[in-house]
Amino acid sequence: MEKNKTGKYLKYAIGEIVLVVIGILIALSINNWNEKRLEKNEAANYVEQIKIELESDITHFNNDISLMQNWSDYLNKVSDGKYNEVDLSRLLIYLPRNLSARNFGISYYKMLESGIIKHIENNQIGKKLQTYYLINCSEYNYRTEFHANFISDHIEGPLLLMLNHKKDFLVDPQEVIEEMENGRLKSLVNWQISYFEYNLRKSNENIIQAEELISLIDGK
Repeated sequence: MEKNKTGKYLKYAIGEIVLVVIGILIALSINNWNEKRLEKNEAANYVEQIKIELESDITHFNNDISLMQNWSDYLNKVSDGKYNEVDLSRLLIYLPRNLSARNFGISYYKMLESGIIKHIENNQIGKKLQTYYLINCSEYNYRTEFHANFISDHIEGPLLLMLNHKKDFLVDPQEVIEEMENGRLKSLVNWQISYFEYNLRKSNENIIQAEELISLIDGK
């Protein structure tokens, strides 16, 4: 009788253990499912925030384009010798201009750090975000920082020695013409024109990429 009871108790205990294990596995499965659901929702919220940031980026790049077109138009006329079409006394207001670096992709980098990025269901969006932020926007900041240092070292310094500065950053137009004719100033002007025109192309490319990403996020 004791043996029979022991066998029954053993079977009962094994059954209880199996039920407990099954319950734990079900609970873990539900918990994992719930965590994934929450992470997917979080990823979707991040993507919507990224869309807002992309729209802000487009505004930023359009402002850059407007500024650079204005600077380039002025400098091109100076380079082409169309001195009567511009105010040469304001050369120092146009020549040593540069753009500012920008804090791109706040939400995107948060997704990378948290690992939520893996829950972006559209692979095309994930790849394009990577190209846009890690390549294009990183290059933008590298160029702006390089350019700011270049202006400080190779444009502002020579201009101080080349032209007599008046108050309000004005210079003598005749001195500008003389320095343009001997070629020293023209080299600086043409370098800036080349930089602005290159960045105009890059800014337009970035706008196109940002618009494509917004369309993908909207499911268009």
